[in-house]
Amino acid sequence: MCSGKGFFNCKCGMWAVIAFLVIGCTGLSKDSTAPLSPRAEEARALLEQLTRRNKYLKTFKGIGELRLKENKKAQRLTVAWMGQLPEKLRMEALAVSGQPAASLAGDGRWLYFLSHADGRYYKRPYEKGFGRFLSIPLDPGEMVTLLSGRVPVVTHHVVDLKTDPDSRGFVLILKKRWQGIVEKFYLGPDKQDVFKIERFDADGTLVWRLRWGAFHRVSDFSMPFWLRASRADGAFFELMVRRCWTNVPLDPRSFALSPTAD
Repeated sequence: MCSGKGFFNCKCGMWAVIAFLVIGCTGLSKDSTAPLSPRAEEARALLEQLTRRNKYLKTFKGIGELRLKENKKAQRLTVAWMGQLPEKLRMEALAVSGQPAASLAGDGRWLYFLSHADGRYYKRPYEKGFGRFLSIPLDPGEMVTLLSGRVPVVTHHVVDLKTDPDSRGFVLILKKRWQGIVEKFYLGPDKQDVFKIERFDADGTLVWRLRWGAFHRVSDFSMPFWLRASRADGAFFELMVRRCWTNVPLDPRSFALSPTAD
C-alpha cells in the first residue's frame, strides 16, 4: 500500500501515471493508423475532389457589383479584382468614371488599403483578414480560393459525411480533435457540387456562412458568378460577377500598395 507521502512520491502512484501515459499514447497512435470506415474514406475522397477543382487555374480577373451591409448601413459598389493563387488578391472600388476610388490588396505578407479620393492608407499584417472592409472575416487567401471556384479548407483532423436533414443532399463535416466541428460543406444529391459553406470558431459559434452559384465555363474552368457571405447578425457581402477572365498575365507588384499608388 502507498504511504501518505503524496501521490507522486508513491511508487504505485508513479507507475500508475506511467501506465496511463503509455496506454493513452498507444490509443492515440492506434486511432491515427486505424483503417478508415467506408463512409470516412468516401468523405476524404470527396474533400480531395473538391480541393482539386480548377486545378490548373493560376490567375484570374473580374468585374461586377458588390453589395455590403453591416450595422444597418448598406452600400453598392462596382468593383474589379485580380487574383493569383494561392493567396494574392487585389480589389478596386470604381467611381462612376470607371477610375479606382479605393484599392484593397493582400500579397501574402501584408494587407493594404488606399483611398484614392483622400489619400487614406493602411498596411496591416496579412492574417488580420478583410473583415474590416468586407464585413465578413475572410482572409485574402480564402477570397482567392472562392473566386477561383474552389472551397477554402480549414485545418482539421477528421472528415465525416452525413445526410442533410434539410435537403436531399449531404453534409461534409470537418472536425478538430479537441474542438469539434470547424467547417461544413453542403452537397447536392450527387455529391458533386457545394452550394453552401459554414465556418465555426472554437466555441462552435457560426463565424460565417457562404452560398454561391451561377457557375459558368470560362475557358476550361468552372467559375462562380454569384456568391454571398453572411454572419449570424445579418451583416453580409454579395458579389455578382459580370465578366471574368482566367489565366491572364498579372504583374506581381500589383498586390502591394503604397501611399502614392496610381
